[in-house]
Amino acid sequence: MPMSTPVSHSKQRAAGGVASARASTGGGRLVLGMLAAVVFGAGAGGGYLTAYVQYEEKIAAITQAAELRVSAKNDRIRELEEQQRESQRQVEQQERELTQQASAQERELIARADERARKLARPDLPVRVWVRRAVGSNALVARVHNFGEKDLVVAVSVHSALNDQRGAWNVDLAPSGTQIIGKEQGWKFAAGDEIDLAANGFRPVSFHVPAQVREQVR
Repeated sequence: MPMSTPVSHSKQRAAGGVASARASTGGGRLVLGMLAAVVFGAGAGGGYLTAYVQYEEKIAAITQAAELRVSAKNDRIRELEEQQRESQRQVEQQERELTQQASAQERELIARADERARKLARPDLPVRVWVRRAVGSNALVARVHNFGEKDLVVAVSVHSALNDQRGAWNVDLAPSGTQIIGKEQGWKFAAGDEIDLAANGFRPVSFHVPAQVREQVR
């Protein structure tokens, strides 16, 4: 019976070393492949990430621009609304001023109408004035006569047509009484002078000195 040839331990170790080397070489190739995949994958992922960031920045810029446009429009709307409110306030102020002016004018017209009514309700002043030349002089004097039946205190005021001077006297007049105003009272009458007479309870009357006076006062 043939005998099997024994394998030496050195051969076994050699064979095991070759197998280990093969296994080690295969594992190294696998690791390198995985590293290459990771590197290439990372490069592709980095490009995607950059594109995504740029897209987000573009969206943010568009959004910001839109918000700025909306804010500007809102500011313009608020400005127009404020202008409208200011215009409305001015119109209302003008309406109040016109109303006040109308009220003041209305009160003035009512006061004038009341004054006219009061004057019309009072009787005429029973006093007349004649302007004549004084005896022995060319100076003019005014003769104030009471035609009434009661004593009167008549306020006589004169306005000069020549020099714009004014004079005033209170004249006591008995019924059918007469008083003379002239140089002795400090006034020189002339053509065009205006003479106003007034007394309580009567409508005032006015007279003008005529241009020609002939009759003398005696």
